[in-house]
Amino acid sequence: MLNKIINLTVFFTGGAVLVLEVSATRTLSPHFGNTIFTVSSILSVVLGALAIGYLCGGKLADRSPHLSLFFGIIWLGGLTVLLMNITTKLFLDTWFSGLGNMLGPLLASLLLFFVPSLFLGMLSPFAIRLKSEQGQTQKIGSNSGEVFFFSTAGSIVGSLMTGFLFIPNVGVSRIILLTGLSLLIVGSAGLFFFKFNKRYLISIIVLSFILSGATLIFSERPLIAGEIYHAEGTYERIAVADNTPNFEGRRTLFLDKSASSVIFLSDGSPLATLYAKYLELGTLLEEEPENILVLGGGGYAIPRYAKQLFPRAEIDVVEIEPRLFELSKKYFYLNDTSKITNYVQDGRMFLANSQKKYDIIFIDVYSSFISIPSHMTTIEFFALVKEHLSDKGMLLANVIGSLDHSNNRFFTAKIKTFSSIFPNTRIFAISDPQSLEPQNFVFVATKKGENNYIEIAAKQSKSLFLSVVSSYEVERAKINLDKAILLTDDFSPIEYLVAPLVALY
Repeated sequence: MLNKIINLTVFFTGGAVLVLEVSATRTLSPHFGNTIFTVSSILSVVLGALAIGYLCGGKLADRSPHLSLFFGIIWLGGLTVLLMNITTKLFLDTWFSGLGNMLGPLLASLLLFFVPSLFLGMLSPFAIRLKSEQGQTQKIGSNSGEVFFFSTAGSIVGSLMTGFLFIPNVGVSRIILLTGLSLLIVGSAGLFFFKFNKRYLISIIVLSFILSGATLIFSERPLIAGEIYHAEGTYERIAVADNTPNFEGRRTLFLDKSASSVIFLSDGSPLATLYAKYLELGTLLEEEPENILVLGGGGYAIPRYAKQLFPRAEIDVVEIEPRLFELSKKYFYLNDTSKITNYVQDGRMFLANSQKKYDIIFIDVYSSFISIPSHMTTIEFFALVKEHLSDKGMLLANVIGSLDHSNNRFFTAKIKTFSSIFPNTRIFAISDPQSLEPQNFVFVATKKGENNYIEIAAKQSKSLFLSVVSSYEVERAKINLDKAILLTDDFSPIEYLVAPLVALY
């Protein structure tokens, strides 16, 4: 019976390790981005903690191979998991916000995940020793195999359950809360059944309830001022907020902590998303657009304005986050969805599986420095985009960058890669073409011929925006591309290139 209890316990704790490891990425990504630096930091810290835990757990088990100590370690693991949740809410922004996306996630991982993983790592060697104490010293190999089997099986289940079930339906803070609480319950139950000192046990149970309540309170605290909605999406944390700093009088969609779409609260106008105005260039095409593709829906400001400008066009929107379409109907005035077809899919996969050509393609998937889809920055991707652009079509892309030569490696790489497929690319600053501060830029290109729509706009003056758009153009001669990287599927070090900008932004 005891042998089965130990196997079941290591199955559970092995699952807890992977629940925390998978959740850790979603814990840090709002602050540092879902980048390779974040993933590498978490994996390195957790593996390092487990390695030290194996070593310490084996030595401790040899000195004191008692079931009460085994379950006490599980209880301590639960305690540190709950404290991790509180620490995340209280200190992650204030302590690590200025460290950038390289050093920041490594230090944050050490603070948050090292100690819980250390305690959970101590359990496997301890379980092997406990099995040996049950008169099975001649089966040390079998005992070890059983422990590692059940622990690894638990990890597999924990990983799959977290990714496919828990995160989309429960939320990261509550996942961590429930994991910590479960460890506390298992630890306390083991201490009770194996005759731990009852006076101390009552204190442990009371402390467990207090910490669980505190964690629940902190888990409900909003990350962003003015939040009116938040949820864990499939790929990032989603929040809607009103009147946040720098966005007074506006409603903003935040993906993780990056502003994705903005509308005016007064009338719901999508033109609070300033780069949406560049769709007006499409009115200068020789023929009115019939098919428009928007890669990246966000708050659906671009599709809304496209529908306003081109009421007869069929508009396809590809957005990988499943919740955003319905969310935009509720919070971002996406009231009329006729002529708008929404695809919940990766943008590049959509293009690879489609034969359709478009008169306007608007790429809006680079809305944040900290979470740029690298597979949609490469020369192969833009070649695929070009295949889907009609002969007289127009391509627009919203890109965040900087004209400061000291930290614009991503921006210059983006220009070089984009221009290698679209040589007539022209670049426009949303705020100021002379500013060295990070800002949004719009790349404008056509599939064939001269890209002279800006000159046409200045002459025709169909709108105030078109009459002045030329004043926002960036002089390409001032952008040195000699050292710029050509981004390919084989080599696209996006996180490294944007690191200087993340530190500033």
